[in-house]
Amino acid sequence: MRKFIYLVNPPYIGAANKNENQKNDLAFVFHDTDISFGKLDYITGWFYKSVKFMEKRKSVFAFVSTNSIVQGEQVSLIWPELFKTAQISFAYPSFKWSNNAKSNAGVTVVIIGFEYKDYLGPKSIYSSNGTVKKVDNITPYLVEGVNIIVEKENKSINGFTEMVKGSSPTDDGGLIFSEYEYQQVIELYPNLKDILKKYQGSREYINDISRYVLWMSDDDAKLFKNNPIISKRLEHVRQFRLNKKGNTLKKAETPWEFVSNGKRKAALKKNKNMKQILIPRVSSENRYYVPMGYVNKDTIISDSSMAIYDAPLWLLGLLQSRMHMVWLRAIGGKLKTDYRYSSGLVYNTFPIRRLSPQRIKEIERVITDILDLREYEGGSLAYLYNSKTMPISLKEKHQELDGIVERAYRQKPFNSDEERLSTLLTLYKEKKVIVDDN
Repeated sequence: MRKFIYLVNPPYIGAANKNENQKNDLAFVFHDTDISFGKLDYITGWFYKSVKFMEKRKSVFAFVSTNSIVQGEQVSLIWPELFKTAQISFAYPSFKWSNNAKSNAGVTVVIIGFEYKDYLGPKSIYSSNGTVKKVDNITPYLVEGVNIIVEKENKSINGFTEMVKGSSPTDDGGLIFSEYEYQQVIELYPNLKDILKKYQGSREYINDISRYVLWMSDDDAKLFKNNPIISKRLEHVRQFRLNKKGNTLKKAETPWEFVSNGKRKAALKKNKNMKQILIPRVSSENRYYVPMGYVNKDTIISDSSMAIYDAPLWLLGLLQSRMHMVWLRAIGGKLKTDYRYSSGLVYNTFPIRRLSPQRIKEIERVITDILDLREYEGGSLAYLYNSKTMPISLKEKHQELDGIVERAYRQKPFNSDEERLSTLLTLYKEKKVIVDDN
């Protein structure tokens, strides 16, 4: 006779929001492992304890969970431990869930069933349209395939141009000017225009917001040291940094310098006409594609975005493809419900087969059309890339790009994003073997 154990669902608490008691709970649960539980959601403790329960009783269990457990860095931290004992028996991939409770959770969740690893037989993947797909194995990303787990990489497995975090002033706002402040300063001191650069991060780029930042060399600092606006701003930054530690404190005596310039200066020194791609680190889930693009070489990309300095045009096209968006959604994880982009987990791990010269030309042609269409249609990228307001012409041009990129993976069209992800994971494993062997 089967016995059932019912548990109250744990609170949906992300890795960064755990209180001390919850941190202590996970420390107790994972004390006999090498898992870095500080980066794990609270619910992972329930998964781990259930698997340990399964070891002796050969039982089955299932949880409703936030979908973060199958995304981002958490996959590489918790799933190898779970797979020592268990395998996924069925899965409902990500869907929005809410209830009538007073404190409505309103989160994106998954449902995952587990069985002992030696159990044979087909597994089931349920879709939102009511269909069920029978498969031999379900990966921790809840698609069909072998258990491949993506881990952070320090450099691209394809040899792509390096992606870095944008520049960080760490200035308490002292170096940054709004559009209104900028216009006031330029009216009073036109000669400051050369040291006030456009400053763009995710929010500014996507929403067409203008901000500016002081970007000065040591010679500039000497030249403008007596300007009342410059001197006041720099003293504000100096005092702010004096109360900090480490590298920020060291920069207190050179308050015009950014604490981190994201390797921009080195790239510009190498190529004065460099092109730079801005990639938002966080972007709304209400978009088919995360808008990325070139910004003027004199624009300073902030640390709320990623940057690729001196980047080829075809690379931008590749990053704007549906294949890359599928990889981002599955591998990158989320900030609340928004897409979260990172170099180590998303960009450096993204697998692509060798692109022929002809395919590169086709990608460059279509991404150029996309950039031109953005200008022609007008409006902010937030408007142009919202799934409800995206112009048909722009959407169709992206779909043309998708087809060109996808044929680099296989000639037969994909039927779903699950198929795309499964293909990407298989290729990732192949690429990793080659990179690791070298």
